[in-house]
Amino acid sequence: MKNRHAAIGIIGLLFIIFVAGCRKAPQQSAAPESELSALYSRLREGYGTGDTATAFALMRRMLDFPLPADGTKPLHIRTLNRGLTQLMYRYAYGGMPDKGFAYFLRLAGTGAQPDAGNPPLLPVPAECRRQILILAAYLGMQNGEVPEAIKCLEEGFALPEPPTPDERYADYTFAAAVYSQGAGTIGKSIEMYEKALAEVKQSDDKSGLPWILGNLAELYADKGEFEKAVKMYYETIGLFKAEDNNGGLSETYASLAELYGQWGMPEQAEAYADQSLKYARLSGQQYIIGFSMLQQYEIAEKRQQTDSALYWLQRADSFFVASNSPLEHLSAQGFITRLRLRDPAYLEEGTKRLEEICADTLIAQTLYQPVLEQLLGECYLLLGRKQEGIRILKNVLPQLEESHKDVILLGAYRTLVRYYRREKQYETALAYQDKADELQEKLFEDEKLHQVTASRIHYETTQKELENEVLQQKVELNQRTLAFTWILVGLLGMLLVGGGLYARQRHRYLRRVSDARLSQISGLLQAQQELKGRNTSLADELSRASNELSRASDELRKASCEPDEAASGQQDASERKSIAEIRREISTQVFNSDKEAEFRRSFTALYPEYIPALHELSPEMTRTDELVAMLIMLDLSSEEIGLTLGVSRVGVNKARSRMRKRLGLESKTKLEDFLKGVLKP
Repeated sequence: MKNRHAAIGIIGLLFIIFVAGCRKAPQQSAAPESELSALYSRLREGYGTGDTATAFALMRRMLDFPLPADGTKPLHIRTLNRGLTQLMYRYAYGGMPDKGFAYFLRLAGTGAQPDAGNPPLLPVPAECRRQILILAAYLGMQNGEVPEAIKCLEEGFALPEPPTPDERYADYTFAAAVYSQGAGTIGKSIEMYEKALAEVKQSDDKSGLPWILGNLAELYADKGEFEKAVKMYYETIGLFKAEDNNGGLSETYASLAELYGQWGMPEQAEAYADQSLKYARLSGQQYIIGFSMLQQYEIAEKRQQTDSALYWLQRADSFFVASNSPLEHLSAQGFITRLRLRDPAYLEEGTKRLEEICADTLIAQTLYQPVLEQLLGECYLLLGRKQEGIRILKNVLPQLEESHKDVILLGAYRTLVRYYRREKQYETALAYQDKADELQEKLFEDEKLHQVTASRIHYETTQKELENEVLQQKVELNQRTLAFTWILVGLLGMLLVGGGLYARQRHRYLRRVSDARLSQISGLLQAQQELKGRNTSLADELSRASNELSRASDELRKASCEPDEAASGQQDASERKSIAEIRREISTQVFNSDKEAEFRRSFTALYPEYIPALHELSPEMTRTDELVAMLIMLDLSSEEIGLTLGVSRVGVNKARSRMRKRLGLESKTKLEDFLKGVLKP
């Protein structure tokens, strides 16, 4: 499992370094700086390729810009340093770490004579020397020259630090990657990670934060600091969930599963393994799915579920083979090989794979190379190649002891004990047995077991406290919700009661007003009928008088007409006065069914032919149209009509508009004139 963590750690570091190196320098208003940034953007487009020729050409053009003397100089240096980082990537990912290491050493002024495989030195300013040394150290680590890389790194860190958190954060992640490959520099790697963690928290871009936390958690777990490791893993999970990063979640849950399994908590380990597989499938990444399936394999094997264990092992292997990422594939195959040692059917195939992995330059001289060589030694012993196996195991023991990989070292001791016992070399076997017993006591001493128990109780208690806190918050929320609900119900009830009382009082008032108005209308109609009768009698008398005087002379007829006109004027004045009184009284009435019927009877008595004549003009006339027409005949305004019918001014206008359409009136024809002329011949 250590191989898996080493691979994931390096992958995470490469990701962090890529993010740090690929951040685009801010654009400035000055033309030279804008052109410099544009060149850097073009240089960055070739990330991950081995096209050094294009990279050198672009870098040379970037260096042609003179260093500014104003406040933009730090930004200029920063852009140049990022360009150098992209140049380093060409060597690192183009399979040329040896040439890159040599070139960057020469660029820093510490290398030997120029070699034929590299171009001439670039005219890099002295302010970039720190970055050059750090990049050279990283290439040296990739080339397997760890001591030389660490020396180069320390020389670079002795120079002044860059001014921004982003730059310092990138430097510390490079340093952590280099120190993590040295057997005696794990403490320095932790120190660099912690510094990078402090810087990334001050940076605007915090995308590398979960990877740093995950790698620190792994190192703390190796040191036996269980609580600190678990805390950082949980913090990492929170960050990955916020980013919706399923791959990162799967790897972190897998690490937690292994950690809890090593510390004797199988139930928690199984739960985290299930979570790891869930998020691995969501991520869709082949090698991550393979790693999560290895967790399922280990759980099944510990339960002695042979068929299930073999199923998960084969499934994991198929996903690793389908993975196209070289470093992940190789490190994963190393772990697969170690597992397959337990099944003779896979022994020869596993040994061949392991030989290829150990010979690969990506694996050579790294921290997990001795682990793989220890596995290869065991393979040789199982295949009967005893001398080769013992030679490899003895050679790798010092490296395992220096790297403090106690679990792997204990396995190597026990393998040697079994071998020398079979060979009847009991003194040698006893010596290795003593070392194994001493290491066993160190791994499982009482204090550590107490720490496990205390840690389990602590985290179970913490989990319960969190659950209780969440439950309490839910109860408080429900109580507040219930209180607000009752308040709203009370307010709604008060509104309903108040509205009901108001509606009742309003109805009573309108009914009283309606009764009074209808009574007034009935009286006015009766008065109008009497006036009509008097007018009719007067007209008859005037007709008879006109017939008697028809034979009179023109002067007499004219004289007789003048009294007629005066009488007619008096009659019209009287009628207008009556209509005005009727209109004022109607304007204060509100109809209901009874009052409307009484009004219709009175109106029909006054104008018996009006409603039938109206229907002859338009058979579609409605009850409302009839009422509006009758009230218009009585010279009521729209406001008075609305008050009488109990509708708004807008409702009266709509009724008038509908009536015009039914009567087919043109826009220039007034509705009042038309309605009043219905009975005229």
